[in-house]
Amino acid sequence: MFNGLADKYHIERGKTVAKWMAQVGSTLWNVIAVAVPQSLGSLFFRRILGLCYFFAFFLIVAGIVLNNSVKAAGWQLLGVLVLIQLVVSAVRAFICSYHWFTKLLVAVIAIPPVALMILGARHIAERWHHFELNKGTELALAVVTAIAVVLLFLLVPAIIRVITDFFRRGRDRREC
Repeated sequence: MFNGLADKYHIERGKTVAKWMAQVGSTLWNVIAVAVPQSLGSLFFRRILGLCYFFAFFLIVAGIVLNNSVKAAGWQLLGVLVLIQLVVSAVRAFICSYHWFTKLLVAVIAIPPVALMILGARHIAERWHHFELNKGTELALAVVTAIAVVLLFLLVPAIIRVITDFFRRGRDRREC
């Protein structure tokens, strides 16, 4: 539709904007498709994401043994996967939540840890760019990171569930 309007009024920049808007809309639609609980897309997404996490940790461990560029690729892949997981989890929490205050609370709880992780990783990368660790320390760091990521994705949904249940009980008592 926007592309047709850009053609009608001879606006070349409008075609570029229309293309970007269609791409963003398609991406958002795909995120919603995998965020819907109990859907086929969600099932495939979780399985593929698990395989990608395994591959990222494999690259990190292999990079510790073999090559620093492989290790860097593993860390970058892990960061992208965590970001994708957080976005889909936020959309899923928004879809499943019943009360607007709970949605707002989930967003307020989720945004600071994500921002701190991104800023912390950037600061560490800038500060310790020249610092070399031995292979045992790097392996231990990879294992600790894997455990932290697993705990993050086990604890955050549990905390969200507790908060949601708390507000549901309060709302149910008021309705009685």
